[in-house]
Amino acid sequence: MNTTLFFSALLQILLSLFIGVILLYGAYQILNQIIARKYKIDPSSNIDYAILCSGILFAVGYLASNAMIPIQNAIRIVQKDGGSFVESAKYIIYFLLVSVVVAFLVVLISLWLWGLLTRKINELDQVNKNNIPVALITTTIVILLSLFVRDGFVMLLESLIPYPSIPNYF
Repeated sequence: MNTTLFFSALLQILLSLFIGVILLYGAYQILNQIIARKYKIDPSSNIDYAILCSGILFAVGYLASNAMIPIQNAIRIVQKDGGSFVESAKYIIYFLLVSVVVAFLVVLISLWLWGLLTRKINELDQVNKNNIPVALITTTIVILLSLFVRDGFVMLLESLIPYPSIPNYF
């Protein structure tokens, strides 16, 4: 058994669980602060709000979960070059901050663009009025747009990894 690989995998699982719980809890709290308070929605009794929050949390979690492989690559490179745990932690925090910012931008831009295309309907007002079809469609739009931007998002994170330079012999 490869114990180094085993403990590395165990660390990744624990790190992913810890980061995932904190990220999703934080995202949910932000959603409650922004949407629920602005539109005076009771999160405990509005099914449409729960549907919308579920979709937004899925999109944020999906995009953030794609940051784990670039984070692992950055940690491997930093450790291979003799970097410390603190330097690895800096990359983890940096990548997670970029992930959160990009995920929220995707959600906000998704909602804004969808709102532009459906000018006659204020989606969040309809969510407040328990209009389930509007909540489902808006949630689907947010999820699908997060799926569309995934590859560009991962490429963005990969560009931030401190890969060693390759000498040019030509």
